[in-house]
Amino acid sequence: MRHSSPTFSGKTAPFEAASRVPGDLMLHPVALSAVALLALNDHYLKAAYGNWLTGKLSDLSGLIFFPLFLLSVVEISRAPFTRSWRVGVSALYLSLGITALLFVSINVHAATADFYARSMQVVLSCLGPEGARTRYVADSTDLLVLPFLLVPYLLARRTE
Repeated sequence: MRHSSPTFSGKTAPFEAASRVPGDLMLHPVALSAVALLALNDHYLKAAYGNWLTGKLSDLSGLIFFPLFLLSVVEISRAPFTRSWRVGVSALYLSLGITALLFVSINVHAATADFYARSMQVVLSCLGPEGARTRYVADSTDLLVLPFLLVPYLLARRTE
């Protein structure tokens, strides 16, 4: 059972620091919304509309999701071995930095984008339906969504 600590308004906030469990950043409504938007966009909106906006929606969803995913993996992997499973601000900065570095490199370097697409194809072939295809095109205009890295930063800092 999940316990929530009271906020100043007297209501409970399930994602306050006192009530956290390892990996629960991925269960935050913002993270779940990013994953849902990514799935909806990649499986429906791109096929139906396929424009500039649908490309940017996937990018901003990934920028919100991926740093939280990295932090959650670290928390879950630390939990069985230590009572202090919570990660510090340095891990947050590292997850944001890794995300930004990967995102920039696949959007400005065609060979990196090709490697990313092939890697995702392997993952999809293990998880998804046979014949699933992935394509990624290096596009420097995707860098316009980098400021959305502020969302996982603020979310993680709020739950410390």
